[in-house]
Amino acid sequence: GLIVKYDGPSSFDVLENDDIATWVEGSEAAYMTILVLLTMFTMFAIKFASSKIKFCAKIPTALGGVVVATIFEWAIVRGAINSQTNTVGDIAEVTGSPPVPVWADNEFNMPRLDGKTFNKVLPTAITITIVGLVESLMTVRFVASRTKTFANARQEAVVLGIGNLIAGIFGGQGGCSEIGLTIINLESGGSNRVSGVTSALCTMIIIFAAYPVINLIPIAGLVGIMFVICFYTFDWGSLLILVASALPTSVREKLSFLPKTKINRVDVVIIIVVTIVTPFTDLAIAVVIGCFIAMVGFAWESADRLRVTTTMEQEGGQAVKVYEVFGSVYYASIENFLKNFNVDRDPDVVEIRMASADLCDYSAIKAVNGLGDDYKIANKTLRLRRLKQGSMKMVYEGHRLFTSFHDVPSVMLEGTMATK
Repeated sequence: GLIVKYDGPSSFDVLENDDIATWVEGSEAAYMTILVLLTMFTMFAIKFASSKIKFCAKIPTALGGVVVATIFEWAIVRGAINSQTNTVGDIAEVTGSPPVPVWADNEFNMPRLDGKTFNKVLPTAITITIVGLVESLMTVRFVASRTKTFANARQEAVVLGIGNLIAGIFGGQGGCSEIGLTIINLESGGSNRVSGVTSALCTMIIIFAAYPVINLIPIAGLVGIMFVICFYTFDWGSLLILVASALPTSVREKLSFLPKTKINRVDVVIIIVVTIVTPFTDLAIAVVIGCFIAMVGFAWESADRLRVTTTMEQEGGQAVKVYEVFGSVYYASIENFLKNFNVDRDPDVVEIRMASADLCDYSAIKAVNGLGDDYKIANKTLRLRRLKQGSMKMVYEGHRLFTSFHDVPSVMLEGTMATK
C-alpha cells in the first residue's frame, strides 16, 4: 500500500531536459490537488452509496472517479477558469496504431545481440524480473485470500515470462500482475479470471478505438485512484499489530487498545526495513534486503528449535543409549546439536535416531562424522538410524566424508549406519 502511495506524488513533477524533475507549482498544483481529492471523494461516495442504492453498485468506482475528474478538468479548469493540468495526452499520448515487431519497425534502431548489449540490458532485466515476480506473487496471494480460491504460483510466473517476451518483441514495456488494477477489478465485482481477460480485451478495444477519449483524462484523476487503491490495499490493523509485537508482554498487557495478536519480531523488522528502503532505492533491492533478514532470522530461530532427548534401552543384555533428534541440523544449530553428547560417560553402544530431524548441509555431515571420530577414539560404537529420505541422500552422496563409518552406501540403503 505504501509503495503505491510513493508512486503517486511523482505525477506532480515534470521532466525537463529528459532527466531533471521539477515540481508543479502555483495554480496548476492547486487544481491537480483538487482533482485528486475530487476523484477520491467520488470513489468513496460510490462505494458508500452502493450499499444503499442498487444502481450505484453497478458503477465501477474507478470509472466514476475518472469521469468526474475529466468533466471537472474540461468544464471547470479549462472551460470556466481558462487554466489546465496535465492529461494523458500531454504526458504520453495514446495512439490507435497497431504494434509491429521491433525488427520490422523503422522507429527502432535495434543493436547487435552481442555481449556488450547483454551487459547493458542484464542489470535492468534482473531488477525488473525481481520486482515483477514479487508483485505478481503478492497479487496472486492477495486475490486467493480475497476470493477463497487456489492459484498456481509457478504457472503465474511462467505465463508472466511468456507475456513479457511477446510484449518485448512488439516494443512494449515489461509488466506484471499489478496489485492496484487487481483491487479495482475486485472492488468492481470481478471474481475470477474472466474479469481479467475482459479487462484486457476492453483495454485493447479502447486503445484502438477510443484513444482520443483516453488522452483527455487528467493525470491527477489517475493519482486520486492510486491513493484510493493505497487506502484499500493497506492493512490498517497491521499498524497496531506491529506496535504490539515490538513491545514486551508486560507493557502490551497494560495497553488495552492493542490487539492480542502478535507476529514474530523478525517479521516486524522486515516489514519496517522494506517499507523504508523501497522509496529510496527500488522494490528489488528492498526485497533482497528483506530476504536476507528473513534468512538470518530463520537460521537464528531454527537453531533454538533443535531438541535432543535421551533414553536407555536394553539390546541383548547390553545397555544402549538412544539420542532422539528433533529439528534441523545445519550450520547454525551444530553447537546446540553437539552439546547434548557426552562421549566419556556414554555406554559402549550409542544410537542416534533422526526420524524427526533433517541433515541439511555440509556442516551437519561434518558434525555427525566428528561424533563418529570421537566415539571411535573412545572405542565405542555409534549407530545412525531412522534417517529421512532426504538425510539418507545427503549421507549417501557425502559418504566419503564419513571416515569413521564403514560401508556407508550399502548400509544407507537399509537406513542404518554403524561404526566402532
